[in-house]
Formats: sequence, structure tokens, C-alpha cells
Amino acid sequence: MEELIESLEGSMKLSEGEQTGILITEEDIADLSLKSGRCLIGCLMSDRKIRKEALCTLMARLWRMEGEVVFKELYDNIWLLEFSTTSDKKRVQEGSPWLFDRSVLVLKEVDENISPLQMDFSKSPFWIQIHDLPLVCMNREVGLKIGASIGEVEDVKVSGDGGGWSRGLRVRVQVDLTKPLERGRVLKFNGKQVWVSFRYEKLPHFCFNCGRIFHDKMPCSGSSGARQEVTGSLKP
Repeated sequence: MEELIESLEGSMKLSEGEQTGILITEEDIADLSLKSGRCLIGCLMSDRKIRKEALCTLMARLWRMEGEVVFKELYDNIWLLEFSTTSDKKRVQEGSPWLFDRSVLVLKEVDENISPLQMDFSKSPFWIQIHDLPLVCMNREVGLKIGASIGEVEDVKVSGDGGGWSRGLRVRVQVDLTKPLERGRVLKFNGKQVWVSFRYEKLPHFCFNCGRIFHDKMPCSGSSGARQEVTGSLKP
């Protein structure tokens, strides 16, 4: 904030009124702080401006809440979501990612100290299936290690004994939407190398050139044949 003020002072002369600091106390914001516990900030990672009514109607149907949710548009494709109950809010968070028109709706806790425009919406949780693992590697410890190489791990689905024998080991990871989707990993196991592939559940649209889910304001840096041959490992 100090840098912003210095920038303003350097580019224009501030009036006496503009330079006056206004003190905001905890009493001034106490009621809003309590309210934020039932709220989320949602950002739809899409280049198109989406109508609030369309998004609200679809999400309310998918979420099947006990109460209601009110969408308040803050900026283009950024909304404040106010839930009737904290249990509805928690259930919606745990069900992420949610898609609208194959774009990701990123949900974040309200940060009362900054503007929503300053919030980081670049990451969203995804369930990733790790396929072609040796059976002995299908456990929580291996899932955590592989998941951590992608992003912050939130959960690994295993049975009560810690094993996860199935078609693929499921790991819930915070994925960076501005980076190319990871296609798999090489595991060094028993003196040999094993390739394991990733499959993303509820996969949204992504760029076939560079593998990113969202470019933001960055131009696409990929080339069209570079990733075409591996898109089969990115199944929803």
C-alpha cells in the first residue's frame, strides 16, 4: 500500500483531503468479520464474461444444499458466495473443482484484508488418478510423495490399512492452473524406471498447444503437435 501511495504522489499532486488517513477500527468491521465465515469468493477461469443468473442456477442445482446461496457480483467473473449454513459451504468446498461451461470455478476463503482482485485464484484442487503403479507402491506414502511433486496434497484415498489397490491411486492436489498439466512421473523402483500416468477427474477445457488450463494474460507458449500425442493421459 505504501508503494501505491508513493506511486500516486509521484504521478499527481494529492489534495489535502486525499492525503488524510482514515482509521478503520475492529469495531467498524466486526459484523462483516462474523459474516465472512459463511462466505467464499468464487472466480470463474474463463476469458468470457459469464452471466450471474446462469452460473447461480447451475451451481445451485449441482450443489444440492440444505439452505440457499446468494451470488453477489464483485467484478467480471468474480462473485461473493454467501451460504445459509457453514455445512453447505464446507460441502461445496470439499466437492471442488466445479465446472461451468468446462471452465473451473475456483473457490477461496474470504481474505478480509485485501481486495478480491488481489487474491490468488491460480490454484484449484483436483482429484488425480495415478495409473500403472506397481501394486506394492499403491499406498498412502507413495501417493503423498507423487502428489507433492505436483502441488500441495490435500488427501490420498486409501483403505483403512493404508493400501489403495485399484485401477489407480487417487490423490487430491492443489493444481496450478497457469502451468502445463503434468502428464505423469518416472518412478525409480527396484533398480528400474517405471512410468506412471495421470488422469484428472472433472478435467476442464485446457490448451492443446501448451497444456495449460488457463493462460491468464500470458500468450500461449506451446506448439501444436507438442502435446497432442499425450492428451489421452489427461482423461476426465
